[in-house]
Amino acid sequence: AYALLILVWTAGVGWVLELATGTLRAITPAGTRQTDLTFDPLGRYLSYVRAGDLYVTDIETGIEQRITHDEGEPWLNGSAEFIAQEEMHRFRGHWWSTSSRHLAYTRVDESVIPISQRLEFDADTLRVVAQRYPYAGGTNARVQLFVRDMTSGQLTEIHWASAEDDYLARAQWWHERLLVQVQSRDQRTLRLVSFAP
Repeated sequence: AYALLILVWTAGVGWVLELATGTLRAITPAGTRQTDLTFDPLGRYLSYVRAGDLYVTDIETGIEQRITHDEGEPWLNGSAEFIAQEEMHRFRGHWWSTSSRHLAYTRVDESVIPISQRLEFDADTLRVVAQRYPYAGGTNARVQLFVRDMTSGQLTEIHWASAEDDYLARAQWWHERLLVQVQSRDQRTLRLVSFAP
């Protein structure tokens, strides 16, 4: 039997509300900030990104598993990089397979992108924020794609690009195959590539 769960996300902390019992419990540690919170299709896991690394929590046991170990900047795991968000309108960086057995995720190296200063306006303040910004014609982040078998822990790198500056435009599971849309840097060619983990 499946439990109907609702994810409540406040101040970066994930809470799960089980509708049948009315039970509300924190699913991510207090004092931490998560982004990209995603249920797997079967409702067993909650995946999320904290400080640039990808984590998965077993909802039933509450046991958290750290999937990546890059320790943040300039690495970003499981989240969409700036170009994907701005140019491709892709806001996800990790995807569960239909059976929840496999978890695909991006590993982004932003070290090749220069740091720029930008202004950020709030209601009552103005501050300068340092940000890695990929200027037009400049170097883009390097994006790798991995698939983790959640049963065995086996990790497989998916070689999706045919050119060094290709964009990973979209990724989605179809049954147990990972479909990846690959776009050329000039955005004139779009290829659909299928992988079996």
